[in-house]
Amino acid sequence: MADPHNVEFEAAKFLQKLIHESTDEPAKLATKLYVILQHMKASGKENSMPYQVISRRFTGCNRL
Repeated sequence: MADPHNVEFEAAKFLQKLIHESTDEPAKLATKLYVILQHMKASGKENSMPYQVISRRFTGCNRL
């Protein structure tokens, strides 16, 4: 099994890459993150740190 710290680091790098690629297109970034969440949920990874971080961010956005 992969080291949890490495998985978190790789997820953070991937999210950072998405953010840099989508700086002028927030709707596309949100769509990408939503698709990632759906894939992780379908894979049974709702308890993973990347899923928790992204889903919390979406929950926070929905309150605004």
